[in-house]
This record gives sequence, C-alpha cells and structure tokens, in this order.
Amino acid sequence: TGKVNPRTGLEAKFSITHAIAVALARPRPRLDDFTNAAAVDPEISALRGLVEVRADDSVGKRAASLTVDLADGRSVTSRVDNNVGTPDNPMTDTQLGAKFTDNAAPRLGAAAAARSLAACWNVESVEDFSELVHMTGLHT
Repeated sequence: TGKVNPRTGLEAKFSITHAIAVALARPRPRLDDFTNAAAVDPEISALRGLVEVRADDSVGKRAASLTVDLADGRSVTSRVDNNVGTPDNPMTDTQLGAKFTDNAAPRLGAAAAARSLAACWNVESVEDFSELVHMTGLHT
C-alpha cells in the first residue's frame, strides 16, 4: 500500500495514497479509478500529492482515521472503528449489489450483470448452476 506515486493501474491498486485521492475526488470509487489512465489522471495525481499517510497504533486493523487540513486552517477528522465489510459492519444488500454491478457490468454489460445479480440473490432456487455460469459468458 506504500506506492506514493503510482504510474500504472496495477500500482494504483496497491497505493493507499491513490485510494484516498480517489475517495476525495469521486462520490464512489470504482474499478476504472484504478486503471493506467486513472493512475496518471492530473486531478488524482494532484490530490495524491496532498496526502500524507501515517501509521497509528491506536487505530485497529479494521478501523480508519482520516484528518483533512483545510485551506482556512481548520482540520476535520473522521474515525470509523469498523470499516464497511468487516464482521462488525457488514455490507448491506444494497452495497453488495452495487459492488457486484460495478465489477460485473464492465465485463458482462449492464443487462447481463443485472440478470446475474438477480440469479445470485435467488441462488437457493437454482437447480442447475450451469445456468448461472452461462449467464456470465465466461464458460468454455
């Protein structure tokens, strides 16, 4: 996570400074925020230059603390003790569905991703799992 100035999408995926910059710039980061183009995006690059990451032993591994120093001299701090997706703060069905769609739609298309998501939500009633695999278009 220590890649401060990623130049490729792969490096961006392993850069906490890139992830923070994207989160500051976008309402909801997506996969395309971690591509080669996003790694060299001028807006994100400029924001990365403002990010300073420091370890804090008082913040647990499933928590986060963020302080933003504003231009007028004020500081705003936010702390989350249980990040979304951890056992004490699981994702909601809406969040899970949005994450699935964000990841599946670029590969499958929006309509096929929606059908696949609906099938996943009703997996208990699926009699033949090959049907689910065929929906993805990834079968051989």
